[in-house]
Amino acid sequence: PVVFPVYLVALTATCLRYDPRVCVVTGLLAAAQYGAVVVYAGTHWTADASFSWGDQISRIVLLLAATLLAAVIVSRSVRLRRLSSYDALTQLHNRAYFEERLVEELLRASRYGRALSVAILDVDGFKQFNDTYGHPAGDAALRTLAAALRGSARRSDIVARYGGEEFVIIFTETRVHEAVAKLDALREEIGKLSIETPRASWPGRLTVSAGVASWPDDGAWPDELLYAADDRLLAAKRAGRNRVFGPRDRGLVDGVPNAGR
Repeated sequence: PVVFPVYLVALTATCLRYDPRVCVVTGLLAAAQYGAVVVYAGTHWTADASFSWGDQISRIVLLLAATLLAAVIVSRSVRLRRLSSYDALTQLHNRAYFEERLVEELLRASRYGRALSVAILDVDGFKQFNDTYGHPAGDAALRTLAAALRGSARRSDIVARYGGEEFVIIFTETRVHEAVAKLDALREEIGKLSIETPRASWPGRLTVSAGVASWPDDGAWPDELLYAADDRLLAAKRAGRNRVFGPRDRGLVDGVPNAGR
């Protein structure tokens, strides 16, 4: 009477791992192990009037049913969690997920004394692109850009859509000059991409501008880093667009009129 509830509690606890495979493996092992205990008990204590093969088989079936139920619940929870943290159009992480991870990565960088850089990218003249080629082409452009960002990022980096045509990247364990170099190479690659344009017989092209900030030089808090990165992004726009600005570039455009985004 004590052994069976323990198996159920252990199986329920596997749901906390948010991995349906853990639920299935644990449930199958629990059913097999409990079955072995039942067989041993049935062959050694058959004189015990309280022992019933029917009851024990029902318990094994109940374990298997609980395993299936736990796996389904966890699978749906994982799916909902994914939907809540990803952008539907680009399949990149969304702003809420980015802001949560930025806090975590800043704490980790502070704890271990590791470098961290943050970048904000913006598509140059995106409104004009939409007006020329149509919004379906604009959506295709954002998906193409997202694929390029995702393909260039390391597994430890966090890439997200910040809003509209703006994207953000957390470069973990990366100094600001390294992040600027990576983004500059990516900027050149993006400028060569061909965008499908249903309204026109020729492909469209886009360029991006970006601003980069680093911890702790540009601030210890998320808002400070994002403000510094956005300030450099605006400076890159004023300087003519299609460029990446880091802390050394901000002073190059002081006094230049705002050219818009």
